Amino acid sequence: PSSFQKTVAKCFRRAASTWHRFRIYLQSQGMSDMIASLKNTPPREFFERQPLPISLKAFYSVHGGQIKERDMTYFHGIFGTTSVYNDVFTMRLKPYDSIHVVSSQSTSVRDVIVATNPFRGEPELLLAWNDDDDDKNKHDDDDQGTMHLNTTTCSVPVCRGGILEYFQGYVDRLEQGHFQCYVPWLLPGRVPRKAIHLFPEIASTSNGTCENVSCAVTRGIEIRASARWRPDKNGLNACNFAYSIRIRLLETATEAGAAAAVVPCQLVSRHWQFVDGFGRVRRVDGEAVVGKQPYFVAPNKYVDLGPAGTGQEYNKTFVYQSQSGYVDGTRVRHSEGVETGKACVQGTFLFVPGTIDNPTGPPFHARVERFALVVPMPYY
Repeated sequence: PSSFQKTVAKCFRRAASTWHRFRIYLQSQGMSDMIASLKNTPPREFFERQPLPISLKAFYSVHGGQIKERDMTYFHGIFGTTSVYNDVFTMRLKPYDSIHVVSSQSTSVRDVIVATNPFRGEPELLLAWNDDDDDKNKHDDDDQGTMHLNTTTCSVPVCRGGILEYFQGYVDRLEQGHFQCYVPWLLPGRVPRKAIHLFPEIASTSNGTCENVSCAVTRGIEIRASARWRPDKNGLNACNFAYSIRIRLLETATEAGAAAAVVPCQLVSRHWQFVDGFGRVRRVDGEAVVGKQPYFVAPNKYVDLGPAGTGQEYNKTFVYQSQSGYVDGTRVRHSEGVETGKACVQGTFLFVPGTIDNPTGPPFHARVERFALVVPMPYY
């Protein structure tokens, strides 16, 4: 076989293997609804269409996108979800028969939208590549295009190497635990579904210096925090970030270097320091978090108290999301990515042993270690 035929075979094998791993992951997370949303292999005519990179044809050779039924759209985007309050960002794979190649009039660059946010129409996940009419068989490993996120205000490269490189890196991260699957908290009126949430659990970057995830333990209270850029909420001269806070009571606490028993306690208030890209600090203090003051009664168990609390007891980590608003000193550099400077967040939560109404000891501050507002590559 020629080198071109070998490249084709390699791409199709890679696509089949990565899709198989992805389905195994979804099964392990109990996400049969998302598996059911995947379309079957497209007809032969799709693979004979020109021009499409070999890697894109291979990617669609296993599943031809996601079905359009309205009851299957919410949170089923295979490329993950971010939810803040009642605002949802999810990337849903477009069906093969709805993707259309757009050609530049002045260059040989072509692009095609492969995924989009069905709630707003943006951002769009787009594959752009150079299709030189003088060399139709120029489809080697380095010629599969670049993945971009497109909105009305920006177009940012998020992975150099094409759709298979992007998809394989995504599945790698899912298997490694970078992202978690859970049913989000939403405002009343929304039907919750289990989703792949894109707030990272493990810091990831090409050079190992990204600090977009933090974890701190104070008197048995563990607080994990991470942030994500909101391309759909991007400003012309500043970026917006969503952040996720996960709080739980551990099995044991540490006092003066020795293990100690954990004490039930209730969250009272929050105290944030938002640092912009120039290094300037904005402090925000307030009672509760999104109207809730959870009472952590035992390891991995809390009662949902506070003005917006339900009063119910849950056997899981307390999770809430919020957003930074536009951050000065951050900007999108369209051909190079997102520049965020010194932007980061840190702070504390005030807790009281026992409950606010019946304290059993003096209040204490639990740390939220610094987490950076950054956009690592590749970006999911």
